[in-house]
Amino acid sequence: MPVEFGLWRIDPSLKKIELSAFDLEERLEEILNSDISMVHPNWMVIGRQVRTAFDKFVDLLCMDRDGNLIVIELKRKSMEREVIA
Repeated sequence: MPVEFGLWRIDPSLKKIELSAFDLEERLEEILNSDISMVHPNWMVIGRQVRTAFDKFVDLLCMDRDGNLIVIELKRKSMEREVIA
């Protein structure tokens, strides 16, 4: 069964916000870079477009309170799991 999400704005009245796709992956990356707490409140961004040992780039590199590294790789379109892994 499909799941549907809704987003509402509460000002003087209740108004449903229409969802749309992000036009650029870079725009979402910028938003998350400026406030990663919307993904997780205990993460800190320690790098953006970080070069890996394989000469590729990671969109955002974060760290949690325990010092664990978190890699955030954004994709605008769906990809096969093997490509992401």
